[in-house]
Amino acid sequence: MQRVFANRTLIQTLPVFASFSLAALMIYVFQLESGSIALILGVIAGGLVDMDHRPSGRMKNLLVVLIGFTLSSVAVQLTLDHAWAITVVMVILALGMTMLGAIDVRYRTIAFGTLVVAIYTALAHHPGLPWYSSPALIVCGTLIYQGMRLLQNLLFPNRPVQEALAASFKALADYVQTKARFFAPDEREALELAQYDLAGRTAAVSAAFNRCRDALFNRLSGQRSAQRSRRQLQDFFIAQDIHERISAAYVDYRELTLQMAHSDVLFRVERVILLQALSCRDYARALLEESTDFRISPVLRRADEGLQNAWQRARKDESIAPLSDDLNNLINNLAQITRQLGRLGLQSLPQGQTDTSIENAQVRGWQNMIARLQENLTLQSPYFRHAVRQALLALLSCLIINSLNLPMGYWILLTAIFVCQPNYAATQAKIVQRIIGTLLGVVVGSLLPALAPDQITLLSLIVVANTLFFYFRTSNYGFSTLFITVQVFLGFAMTGMDTQSMIIGRLLDTVIGAAIAWACVSFLWPDWRYLSLHKLAAQALASDGRYLRLAADQLNEQSRDDLTYRAGRRRVHEHAGALAGLVRDMQQTPEKYGSQIRTGQDLVQLNYRIVSQISALAAYRGNFQDENPASAGEIRRLAEQINELLGELPQLPAPALQERLSKLRGEIAGLGPLSPAQSHATRQPLLRLLTLVEELYPLLDKSRPRT
Repeated sequence: MQRVFANRTLIQTLPVFASFSLAALMIYVFQLESGSIALILGVIAGGLVDMDHRPSGRMKNLLVVLIGFTLSSVAVQLTLDHAWAITVVMVILALGMTMLGAIDVRYRTIAFGTLVVAIYTALAHHPGLPWYSSPALIVCGTLIYQGMRLLQNLLFPNRPVQEALAASFKALADYVQTKARFFAPDEREALELAQYDLAGRTAAVSAAFNRCRDALFNRLSGQRSAQRSRRQLQDFFIAQDIHERISAAYVDYRELTLQMAHSDVLFRVERVILLQALSCRDYARALLEESTDFRISPVLRRADEGLQNAWQRARKDESIAPLSDDLNNLINNLAQITRQLGRLGLQSLPQGQTDTSIENAQVRGWQNMIARLQENLTLQSPYFRHAVRQALLALLSCLIINSLNLPMGYWILLTAIFVCQPNYAATQAKIVQRIIGTLLGVVVGSLLPALAPDQITLLSLIVVANTLFFYFRTSNYGFSTLFITVQVFLGFAMTGMDTQSMIIGRLLDTVIGAAIAWACVSFLWPDWRYLSLHKLAAQALASDGRYLRLAADQLNEQSRDDLTYRAGRRRVHEHAGALAGLVRDMQQTPEKYGSQIRTGQDLVQLNYRIVSQISALAAYRGNFQDENPASAGEIRRLAEQINELLGELPQLPAPALQERLSKLRGEIAGLGPLSPAQSHATRQPLLRLLTLVEELYPLLDKSRPRT
């Protein structure tokens, strides 16, 4: 049973299987063969708009979904026999629903589902049924799916948070494990690659943390938190603290691996980090298995103690004296990470944690929603460009369908809508997977109806195909396309249609829809004409500056991870992840971007190193206390100046930059009085930060969009 609970995908698939089984039972009992397609498509639509929330939140979302689905389905059903009218409806829905996605993830999910329901209504149309049959059956299918999810929610109310928390620790484990590569002396030449890889993993960690934050917010807002929820919240804060600490850079890694290549201290550091990554992975598994007896490995505790002892002996060596203070900070930081791992699963707050509030990521209020839409009514917005593309591909698809009088031609539009993504690289990948998946699905789907001797077998196959579609939907688009294509053939066989005659048409529909999507994303405002590398780099630097200011504000105070600090830290990693994600997309189509790819890679790496220096300063929060309040105040003032510099950097002339850097270096060098430990924990990160800013500056000009 623990292995079953540990399989998140399997747990998530159980209500899917139950939903389609109930729909199949209804078809069999009430003899709904003619309306079976609409009912099954309604269940699928309900799954497409599934969003985690507590029961009351699910009911509110469901109300919005049902209103949207009903209006969309009825509008299509009433205009289906009028070519110009159905074209107008599809174009308006494609434009409007895609633009709603600019508000936030919730509206993006519901809006896309509403658009898909419009196409499903056209596909499910049966001339022998009353006009209201398809809309009613689609809504009924949606209620079936959402009802099963609600039941799962009531039976396992904490499971979504548990899964989100486990995913956070899995992503964190990968991140920590990658950091261990920095301390492998024999891999010194691969250090730059390791730094770039670690910067790329920031996106995965940030995404996992954001999903966990949303799950916690949905459970904790507006109600008293249960003991288990408080424990989950504290684990989430610990994960964020570990991420910040492991990101901190205290030393020049190349110099360190060169100077200490033959010291066992370096190997012990690497081993401790690898064991810490293993502990994160073990805790993720314990969360999924609902285990309550997690304890960090005694091996990690012994390794941490052994590192401390080895370091006390090694630091007497005069040859490593220049690295002594920095390396001491590094080892102490690793000890703090081990202590934080030891607090996992407990009810006590993490050290320095006083504010347990969580930021709401949703846009609230009509004025804010309208303002968000207005901000995106420009070709500079990827949401607006994508919305116009979706509207145009809806227009082209409807013109082809009505001109050629294709009764099942709306598969063209469905393919185009699903395949067309906001960027070229993602669209290209979906096209290939969609065509291959459809081809295999057509082969399998055309054979299965002939092997089904009765209605019960056919319905059973429909349940299995749809369940497998949802099982692979987020992990393998090709497989999900295969099974949804199989479901299509089984569904039409249920209504009595000749599936053999549909083979060529289904393939042609897919190819035409994919071709329209490719043309739209290639020739209508393509990515490389609106390259946002410069913009994302500027946003990342601005958030870096705010993070530095927030960290400096707490140098002589008790370290507190309040909401403002956590939000600032999160945005730093979100922007860093977005920058790395953009460069990753560029690498998939190198012919479109040329030298911009190398510029982007350098920006990603340098921005990560800037964040690492700020994280090193942040890890020292609270250590000044009342000893040097004047020096702490000076550091705060300098941090504010660097914050302003980072915000102005993209527009700053080179001479002005050099003048400000020279002034800042002089002021940082004159800081005092500081103890050696305080100097290395504050002065050195600030000086390294200025050096990195100087290296990054020329890349900003290279990253500007090409004309």
